[in-house]
Amino acid sequence: MRLFSFSRRKTGPLPPPPIIDSADEPPQVTTLRTLVIVYDPVVDPTRGRKLSEYMNWNRVEDLAKGYMSDILQASGGLVRHQIVQRLDVDAFPAKVDGYVYDAQTYLNVMRGQARPYMPQEADYYAIIKRFEILQRVAKNEIDEVWIFNFPHAGFYESIMAGPDPFWCNAPPLKGTEAATRRFVIMGFSFERGVGEML
Repeated sequence: MRLFSFSRRKTGPLPPPPIIDSADEPPQVTTLRTLVIVYDPVVDPTRGRKLSEYMNWNRVEDLAKGYMSDILQASGGLVRHQIVQRLDVDAFPAKVDGYVYDAQTYLNVMRGQARPYMPQEADYYAIIKRFEILQRVAKNEIDEVWIFNFPHAGFYESIMAGPDPFWCNAPPLKGTEAATRRFVIMGFSFERGVGEML
């Protein structure tokens, strides 16, 4: 017969107890200060028509309003978005290798007359730098970024930046610690509807 000795090992301090939601505390409203960047280049200069209008796609205003309304309703009024600034960009976003579509080349792709450019991914770092996004997040001016774009623009549905970012539907944006906190950049296509945004 073998005897086993159970001795208590010395350990460090116990971890703090988990935080448990309390029914006694009222729920807190979260307001996300949102920067909206709209890539909608003019593709018909004679009439001044932007890509979204030329292709008869959705209006950014309608998409944003519908999305915010649905989030507010689904959260029982607890999650709100406040658009602090909208930046309209009359240009195609650069790809990770610096390539930029022109209007004719892009329309040829949409008509099936040319293949989409590869690599297809947009250069997030160029956008972050151009619009000083890390600094604005660090100063608590914004909490989230929405980039409205179009097919073949190269944006993920969502991507995370900031200190220790992790997979959020896309590879994390490393080297963005200057934001001092994590944040998400959403990629919304005005070719699609509010349902796809959600």
